[in-house]
Amino acid sequence: MNGVGDALVVWEQDIGTALNIWARRFDSDAGAWSARATIRSLAWTDAGLPICCSRVGLDPLGNGFAVWQQTSGGTQSIMAARYRLDLKTWEAPAAIQGTDSPSSPAPGTLFGGAEFGMFTPTREHELAVDGLGGAVVVWLHAIDGGRDVWANRFTGDAGWGNAGAIEPIPDAGSSVGKPSVGADGFGGAAAVWVRDYAVWWNLSSSDGGWAAAVPLFAMDAGELGGSWPSNARIVTNAAGARVVVWNQSFATRQVWVRRLIPPSVDWLPAETLADVSDGFALEPAVAIDAEGNALVAWNQRADGGHMQAWARRYAADAGIGPAAAVATVSPLASFAYAPPPVIALDGAGNGFLTLLLYGDLSSPPQVSAARYSRAASTWSSPTVIGGSEGVAFGPSAAAGAAGTALVVWGSEVDDVGYRVWENRFTADAGWRDAGAVWSPFD
Repeated sequence: MNGVGDALVVWEQDIGTALNIWARRFDSDAGAWSARATIRSLAWTDAGLPICCSRVGLDPLGNGFAVWQQTSGGTQSIMAARYRLDLKTWEAPAAIQGTDSPSSPAPGTLFGGAEFGMFTPTREHELAVDGLGGAVVVWLHAIDGGRDVWANRFTGDAGWGNAGAIEPIPDAGSSVGKPSVGADGFGGAAAVWVRDYAVWWNLSSSDGGWAAAVPLFAMDAGELGGSWPSNARIVTNAAGARVVVWNQSFATRQVWVRRLIPPSVDWLPAETLADVSDGFALEPAVAIDAEGNALVAWNQRADGGHMQAWARRYAADAGIGPAAAVATVSPLASFAYAPPPVIALDGAGNGFLTLLLYGDLSSPPQVSAARYSRAASTWSSPTVIGGSEGVAFGPSAAAGAAGTALVVWGSEVDDVGYRVWENRFTADAGWRDAGAVWSPFD
């Protein structure tokens, strides 16, 4: 979703003989969804899943990008397609890493293991769109027995550039986590990832060049008996403010954060957002607004207690606020894992936390959302916005102009198949009844 409330939704759809990537666009002025468009279609083969893990992004003017992983001719590739608002159409897909031609194999193959499913929150590859209509994609790339973080950039003048590694060649056996990327309003971008016992980052200028990667946080030699950092995420706003969050384990499971606030070019010291001595805090999500304020959310459970979704707000002018338990994910003390919460900030700095709430193990989860009021500095109770349509999974959320937000998710219905649903929030009407973006009856 962009600042005026326009939105793009993409998903993978099995049509029996082939797997398609479909898309629809929401026009905020018209208040309506466009007709469904097919971005890519590949036949099923014995090699397995031909298309996986689509990502989408929108620029301020309403142009968009879709990125996905594709297998064809025995080669895995990162593919991308661009949506042109002036033509109201998608351009032909392009291989931005590897190739979809079996006669011209890629120099390496992607590191596999991504989970399949509409709206699956995979981070084998990630997309960010900048304020100038460009885009950057990062992914894990396997070559010569190792795994590197690679990237490619799109600019309006030159299109997609040449893909390449954005970190030093690692030692054999080195462990790397999935990368994350954020883009600013001037064509720049920053990426983060975990390599062994450190969180690394790199910066790209508007011309597409990357600097030398450096550690953002590294464990001391005496602390290496604990587990290494994981789940590093970065967000960037148009002014270039950056917030990075990650999980860290010392004697306890923690959520950490570092921030960079322009005009300074130096990162502020790392701080602890959550510290659970007898349980865990997992997979933090983060969002940032135009002023540099940020919201961080994560799932947390103490031993013998209930799993809850927690959040903390960082105010650019006042620092980190108190932690708040926003919702109980499940009343069952035995409930061990749930998908991470999804966080979004609108143009006025109000927040939206979307998550799946589980009553008991025999009931399907409910898609729920809680809203953070910047004026009142409080969270609302979670509101059920969907889930009665079947077994809901993989919610995704975005926020645009002041008071607007969009949540989309998939659902599985016995004897019917998969559907894609949406719900929209506006300041004057709140949440509406959920509507189908696509169903087998369309």
